[in-house]
Amino acid sequence: MIPITLLFKLGYLLWESQHPFNKFMYAIVDFIDAYGDFLSIFLTIFVLVLLWRAIDTYQNTPEKHDRIIVKTKLLWLKALFVILFIFILLWFYATLRAAIIQEYPAYLLLIGISICIYVMGYVGTRKIGIQEERKKIRQFDFANRPYSISEATKSKHIVALEKILIDEKKFLDPSTTLETLATDLDLSKSHLSRIINAELKTTFSDYINLLRVNEAKKYLLEHEFSNYTLLAIGLEAGFNSKTTFNSAFKKFTGMTPSEFKKLYRT
Repeated sequence: MIPITLLFKLGYLLWESQHPFNKFMYAIVDFIDAYGDFLSIFLTIFVLVLLWRAIDTYQNTPEKHDRIIVKTKLLWLKALFVILFIFILLWFYATLRAAIIQEYPAYLLLIGISICIYVMGYVGTRKIGIQEERKKIRQFDFANRPYSISEATKSKHIVALEKILIDEKKFLDPSTTLETLATDLDLSKSHLSRIINAELKTTFSDYINLLRVNEAKKYLLEHEFSNYTLLAIGLEAGFNSKTTFNSAFKKFTGMTPSEFKKLYRT
């Protein structure tokens, strides 16, 4: 649109209004003025579809604990896309109405679309900040987290389980479940559950959450991360939300992450 506008103005500077070039450019501008919204709507929907497919591809890619790449859930972005798509459909209706009866009641719709775009920008910027914090936590984690597994006092199944959870850092993946671990260990879900209950004297849920809580404690006590959000710390420790992080942390420590941080950092 900007190049067309520049050409239109340049033509009027160089030639008189009746010049063939100016007549041609005026016809183009008149066409865009009449049908430009339809083109904008089509292009916007096309871009949304491409972005939706890119998000699906991103989310369906198996996650590995990578030092640089930190995956995040994008359900909030999909929800905003749905709302934005509804506004675009209403925008199309208003544009069609304007083309037929010369009435264009779309100002509120355009305001709504602008709000959606603003929210995406605001939330996206906040999410990027959390992602950057998680990357820095993860880099620190690689350099400063020693683990040891005592194979002498544990059965081969528990040793194999801890190697997957700790050595491969599966406990930091929120999608890790008893079922996925049982598949990795070539055991049935019920058999693995009985082994954990009998040998570790706990449930799988409590076992993996305790690993995550202990991980979070290290970050909460580290001065380097004193200004980081609790959400970034909880997500990087393997929890899928701030709520589950707070609940599990309080269950094992008797206090919330913020209370723990204040108590041991003062």
